[in-house]
Amino acid sequence: MGGDRGAMPALVHVEAIDADGRGMRLDDSPQIPSSLRRVTFGYAALSLSVPERVRFRYRLDGFDRDWSQPVSARQAVYTNLAPGNYRFHVKAANNSGLWNETGAQLAFAIAPAYYQTTWFRIVFAFVLIGFAWGAIHLRVRRHRREEKRLRDVIEHEH
Repeated sequence: MGGDRGAMPALVHVEAIDADGRGMRLDDSPQIPSSLRRVTFGYAALSLSVPERVRFRYRLDGFDRDWSQPVSARQAVYTNLAPGNYRFHVKAANNSGLWNETGAQLAFAIAPAYYQTTWFRIVFAFVLIGFAWGAIHLRVRRHRREEKRLRDVIEHEH
């Protein structure tokens, strides 16, 4: 993948992020609701020599282990991302194969659903413990009533 002397790498930037077809603002760390399942990143690169031969590599920190294979597509799609903080990176290569190693990046977060929050889990644990305690308490009361009934039967027979 040699390059021409003096060739400039393609300038790349993230143009858009949308979730389930809804455009999100490209501000400081967009927040995506947990109910949205498909996140699409749109990106582009400026190359003055042969723009149609620009190639891209991308990676999503917190999800991908390594960079994608070089592609000509100008979108990356991720589905069913877990709640958390992520950073999308994209790099571009010009027609000579010279990569812009700086690339572009966009930080974003996916909000947890109510049932994925700490407070919900704590409340659920207390409810579960309360239910278990109540079930045990009812069972002990039933056994005590049965024991009393059997004692009364035995006493009446003697």
